[in-house]
Amino acid sequence: MQLVLCPACRVLVEATSDTVGQMRCPRCQHEFVVPRENEPVVLPTGSTIPPPRPSVGASPISSPSSVVPPPSSPEVIAPPRIVPPVPPPRGPQTSPSEVGTSDSAGGLPPLPEGSAGYSRSLSLTLRASTTRWGATVLLSLALVCTLFPWVGLFVGSSPVYAQGPWGAAFGRVETDPALIEVVQWPTAWVDQVAPDTAMLLPALLLLILAVVLAWADRSLTSVDLRQNITLARLWPWRRSLLLACAAGATVLLFLSVWQGWGLERALLSSVNAQFAEEWNRSVHSPSQLVLVQYRIDQELLRYNLKHTLWQWLGLTSLFTALLALLLSWVLERRVHRPPPRLVFQY
Repeated sequence: MQLVLCPACRVLVEATSDTVGQMRCPRCQHEFVVPRENEPVVLPTGSTIPPPRPSVGASPISSPSSVVPPPSSPEVIAPPRIVPPVPPPRGPQTSPSEVGTSDSAGGLPPLPEGSAGYSRSLSLTLRASTTRWGATVLLSLALVCTLFPWVGLFVGSSPVYAQGPWGAAFGRVETDPALIEVVQWPTAWVDQVAPDTAMLLPALLLLILAVVLAWADRSLTSVDLRQNITLARLWPWRRSLLLACAAGATVLLFLSVWQGWGLERALLSSVNAQFAEEWNRSVHSPSQLVLVQYRIDQELLRYNLKHTLWQWLGLTSLFTALLALLLSWVLERRVHRPPPRLVFQY
């Protein structure tokens, strides 16, 4: 008699010499082949013998290893599969995208999602107070630039005739008598320079008022203004007035550049008058008109008319200051939201 394992229900059953070859399991009625005595049973590679299920009325068997088959029926059993142990759960880790470094003492927030691979970051926070300080400095720079020439007739890098916004507002032209004797240009057109008081004088006054309001807004925040009733009434409107003054000065100065300074218009009128007779004779001949226009352009090039760096610096500062004031106006209306921040990752 030998003990064999039913391949269906995995229960050890007794096999006698009469049942060798073919046998039906008394528990699950499954038919299977019973090996002869002393015939080894080779299991498939990697298979294991699960613990047997106890049958009704039989004594419980704790594990297959506790059943020792008789020495007359040895079995070749494959070694059990090695299952790697499950590692213990780890604590929460910080992903690379959640790690941010700071170049300042205050620290920066974690890097945003999708920033894996970056090791450092810099941030720039746009605050209304910062933009207003920038607008104040730029408005002051624009006012300083109006004290210098914005257009002139040059010999090399030295101006023979020059004109700035204040001179153009009153029709004045700065001259260099020594260079006038050297170049020997016609001087009659200088007396024809017309003032641009209607446009430039309001622009300059608005610019001065904008600079005063900007510095007052930055420096009088801790001053008690209740002693002056008029100033106390106007103080809540200071920023609206500042924005209006800066916008007005910007528009008027850009219009002055677009229509030309008084020095430019007088010079162009003088040169056109010089070639007026030839222009009238060639009015019916397009080829002759092209030739006359070429002579006019060459005459204008002789005077070497240039716009100075002070003009472009003043206009750029004024326009940038206006943008900074508009940005601060927008930022002040973000009452319950944090200010925008620009983050540079590298």
